Amino acid sequence: MLLLVPARRRPGPAPERIDRRLLAWGASMVALGLLIGVWVTSTGARHTGEYALDADLSRHRNVAGVALARLVDVVGSPLVGPFLLLALAAVLWWLIDRGTAAWFLGLAIVGWFSVTVCKVAFHRHRPPTAAIHALVVEHGADSFPSGHTALAAGIVIGAAVAVRGNRAVRSWVLLVGIPLIALVGLTRLLLGAHYLGDVVGSPLIAGGAVLLTAGLLRPVEDRVRGRFDGARLPRGSRM
Repeated sequence: MLLLVPARRRPGPAPERIDRRLLAWGASMVALGLLIGVWVTSTGARHTGEYALDADLSRHRNVAGVALARLVDVVGSPLVGPFLLLALAAVLWWLIDRGTAAWFLGLAIVGWFSVTVCKVAFHRHRPPTAAIHALVVEHGADSFPSGHTALAAGIVIGAAVAVRGNRAVRSWVLLVGIPLIALVGLTRLLLGAHYLGDVVGSPLIAGGAVLLTAGLLRPVEDRVRGRFDGARLPRGSRM
């Protein structure tokens, strides 16, 4: 008696569970940011030249620069920052789709809060308020890394990752966003709230954390986007 046994199908390639390219970039950025933190905290602001830079900037303030710096200080604060993230997510929802907005929001939050652990670990004191005529009063030992700069980096890198399927949009996000991160960092120096190392290491750590999260949670991203399939708004096709 002849038994017909169906031929076994050869299994196709397993879907990639992680994005190794994002992991490599993210790990490199975080490592570099941490190295900056180790160097500036172990060397001291007076020996790295950061103290002299803050003092010099305090002597060259102007009305427009101070006004912009104060605006950034408020918008990037823990009280207003969450509403800014929600507003940007709503814009992505309206222009693209819900999945992109949700993924952006999650990544941006990770980037922003990733520096919290570093603030505790490095325990770097803020610039002396009286000596550099700081315009904001900050006395905590939480100078490295800068939270405001981390928020900017989380927004820019999070948006770039969330829309990376559209190269044109991603290019514009980076083209506008990277100078914006630098501008936010400059305003923190202008107010006397941080040292240079704080605002240089911060976007590396925050942006790296975003890339690490996106690389490790690639399957989660697929589920988030899949869950919102068909939920595009009418303007979505215009991007």
